[in-house]
Amino acid sequence: MIRGLVAILALACTSLHAEESPLWSRQFTWTRDHLPLVTVSISQGRDEITLRGVSAPVRLLSEGPGGPEVNGGTRWRIRLEKPAQPARLRWHIVVASFSSSERTHLDRELQRWRSRDLRPQTFEIGTLFGVSGQVVDDRRLLVTVAPAEDEAAARHQAQALAARFRVHTSLHREIVEPPHGLLVAEDEHFTRVHGDSVLWFAPQEGLLAVEPVDPPSGTGAARGLYSGQIYLTIDALGRLTAVNVVPEDRLLGGLLPSEMGAAAPQEALKAQAVAARTELFAKLGTRHLDAPFRLCSTVHCQVYGGASKEDPRTAAAVTATRGELLARRDGHLVDAVYSASCGGHTEDNDRAWATDPDPALRGVADDHCAKSDWSRRLEGSALAQASHLGALKSFEVLERGVSQRVVRLRLTGTEGTIEAHSELAVRRLLGDLPSALFTFSLERSPDGTLRTLQLTGKGHGHGVGLCQSGAMGMAAEGQGYREILQHYYRGTTIRKLY
Repeated sequence: MIRGLVAILALACTSLHAEESPLWSRQFTWTRDHLPLVTVSISQGRDEITLRGVSAPVRLLSEGPGGPEVNGGTRWRIRLEKPAQPARLRWHIVVASFSSSERTHLDRELQRWRSRDLRPQTFEIGTLFGVSGQVVDDRRLLVTVAPAEDEAAARHQAQALAARFRVHTSLHREIVEPPHGLLVAEDEHFTRVHGDSVLWFAPQEGLLAVEPVDPPSGTGAARGLYSGQIYLTIDALGRLTAVNVVPEDRLLGGLLPSEMGAAAPQEALKAQAVAARTELFAKLGTRHLDAPFRLCSTVHCQVYGGASKEDPRTAAAVTATRGELLARRDGHLVDAVYSASCGGHTEDNDRAWATDPDPALRGVADDHCAKSDWSRRLEGSALAQASHLGALKSFEVLERGVSQRVVRLRLTGTEGTIEAHSELAVRRLLGDLPSALFTFSLERSPDGTLRTLQLTGKGHGHGVGLCQSGAMGMAAEGQGYREILQHYYRGTTIRKLY
């Protein structure tokens, strides 16, 4: 290709319905080494994204993997030619969910909602895959009612149904029509390529540098290095999104150093590898169902830092536990959540979030956790303003969980009362606290309203499942990763799938 001239190539990509497009598919793809390939969003909601080959030029794959290639330069700038058409979404109110084996209960629930003059529908989420003669079926069936084209209307109706029938409700988003638009990529030699809704890239060798990428908080403009392929596409809101297609071992290799430092004892890293792999599989097909990727790279899923975060010690832990996942006695995968520091006792999952009790996620004492203490001083005026309650009159802890985390809290002000009914809701209500494991003291103004609130707490995170600090303490005392996992996830076994 002649340098210094503008070359325009139009890539023919037929528009597909969401369920037909490989970007929106929930099917698994495997490498030749029998490792699952996972699609992870690394940069969302952007106007422009830059890709650069670290040690070699970048290959632009005109029709995806296996298709014709455009040999361009080492740096590509990708943007939308004009504003893209966002996805058309529909919101369904979830009123019940069942595992794929609970068909009898499902039929009864469907009949119950039909008798209420509603027209229930079912949606399947989760994953089903087989490998080496073993099958993992982690699907769930959602019972939904009252579809709406407007999210606010759906939320209002969900609250009304929850109050009327005394059920827990949530929303399920359905892609009715995927987003579409024209992407434009241009390299440093003015080679220009157009693609309908997606463009694929891969390095000739080495890594790709991507800027900007999503840091753990989900905002900002960091830069990262990635192995494997990357495709640029359009998210549901019509913005530019970069997605890394990466084998599971490289994904975990870039994840473990972000979730547990590479300096941790090796048995703790192995425990973290199994928990993270299980959590990865447990989340696949249940999150980001309205997005052209399976997982995000932030704390919402698991923090993935790419190849720049990889370390030989964490890579060794991933290799040593290859294909191992935590399973229940019935064969279903464990929701193997974890947190940084439990503060001396883990918490029941249903106290942290509005979910059903999970026998594998019961709170347990943890004498090995390095109890990280913290304190927070809250001004009554600021808290009142954030909660829209007027001047605060009372601060009441109504209930604590098995770990002594506050799981039910009531604030009363001159303009109303508000209650938080889970560990997560408590932390959010009080300004995103490190944890809900705290004691408190109050200082009042002469008129009796709350002037300041002094909190003294322990731990960091929700405290459910594996405690990373405690796991490191157990490993330091010579306990193996299987013992560590059994301590935090009761009644579970390790299945080696590949």
